[in-house]
Amino acid sequence: MTRKQKKDRAKALKQALKETHKARKLGADEPVAEVSPSTRAIVEATARAAFEDVRTMAREARELDDTRARGMLVRAAEFLDDMIHMTREALDNFTPEQKREAFVAMRAPEPSDPKQPKRSRANPVLALMRLGAQVSRLLQQILARTNPELGKPARAT
Repeated sequence: MTRKQKKDRAKALKQALKETHKARKLGADEPVAEVSPSTRAIVEATARAAFEDVRTMAREARELDDTRARGMLVRAAEFLDDMIHMTREALDNFTPEQKREAFVAMRAPEPSDPKQPKRSRANPVLALMRLGAQVSRLLQQILARTNPELGKPARAT
């Protein structure tokens, strides 16, 4: 639909609305004249065109350009790397014995007897280790997208 056609259709719609308002001001419940089939067609076509325009704008808004998406992935990877460093620093505060105890507690089966109390709370060492593992996996997924050549084996020269 050309710009002139859209303008003509909008003009016809505006005229039809003016007639309707004028008739209502005069006290008529219904418009004085029925909307002509050509005016109705113009109104419907204009509404369809407007709907398509809105649809196109919404589709364009959902799309990210590659540069912006790449920047977001880089920032996410940097954030995850920082989290890995903080997790490692926090784990360094625990003794090797505390880390071993955490592994033993993790592998211990849950009591099957409902009368026996369950373990009281999560071990902080285990929580940090799980967090580090999850963050590492996320970082690996992001790097596979941003730097796919890192996942390929090096060529022998």
